[in-house]
Amino acid sequence: MEKNTLDTKKRVYLFHVDVVIEGYNKAMALDALENLLKTEKIKYFQLEEEANEVHPIEDDKLKPRRKEQLAKPIEPKPTITVGYQHIIDQIEQFKVNNTLIRLSIVKSKGIKLSVPCRVLNYDDATQIVTIYHVDEKKVYQYKLNEIDDLIIN
Repeated sequence: MEKNTLDTKKRVYLFHVDVVIEGYNKAMALDALENLLKTEKIKYFQLEEEANEVHPIEDDKLKPRRKEQLAKPIEPKPTITVGYQHIIDQIEQFKVNNTLIRLSIVKSKGIKLSVPCRVLNYDDATQIVTIYHVDEKKVYQYKLNEIDDLIIN
């Protein structure tokens, strides 16, 4: 007689999802979505900046869609090392206090930027800092390793 055994090993699955979120602007909608996704069950998420404003006339596009794809198991990304934890704690504190700071960013090919901003979010899984550029009134994302220096204004 065959014995039915349950597979007790948890696996991780990757899903691609389209979501519509209300907000006064794209940054606030993005922040609301990130807050919704930060749960114990969701081990990793990555948001792409291809979000478009949806107008009421396009409501028929919001109907549920089904893709005929199988979920693919993925390996969770490693968490950040303890050596950077004090920087992350500062960034989180700037976010909570809505502190105006200036980031010195070093992009590829040695391009340097000085950005007056407020921190909107830090994603530990992807090590990406989402900021609001106060002069340009735009939202940008930078990897933690692109930040050279930060100064409180």
